[in-house]
Amino acid sequence: MDQLFGAVERLNLASVKDRFLRMHPAKDAEEVERQYREFLIAAGVAKDPIALPESIDEFWHAHILDTRKYRKDCEELYGAFLHHDSSTHGASASHAKATSALLTHLFGGGDHWGLGNPEIKLALCLPTVDMELKSH
Repeated sequence: MDQLFGAVERLNLASVKDRFLRMHPAKDAEEVERQYREFLIAAGVAKDPIALPESIDEFWHAHILDTRKYRKDCEELYGAFLHHDSSTHGASASHAKATSALLTHLFGGGDHWGLGNPEIKLALCLPTVDMELKSH
């Protein structure tokens, strides 16, 4: 897992953050980028769906839009492609609680991503890493 932490830390997301800011100029891009990096780590180890605020999902979309970079970054992080499964919408309180427990395990205590705030709209993500990338 230390290898994944280091790889996510080294990831250059400057162009992704620029795209995110063009798409969502009112958002705090620095904070959302930090949270997205946590998501990339959680996605690499999660066995269950992850509840994430729309802002992180939007940053993920900004990353995916640069398809070549996204594919390369996935290969560096996971050795495979991280699919965005958007077939499931809306996270329940139990999803938020499970995600919060995972984040606390990975990063220590605190209210990660504002998951404890009922005002924040959450998306439900089932990150799927597969070996499809290796075959191309």
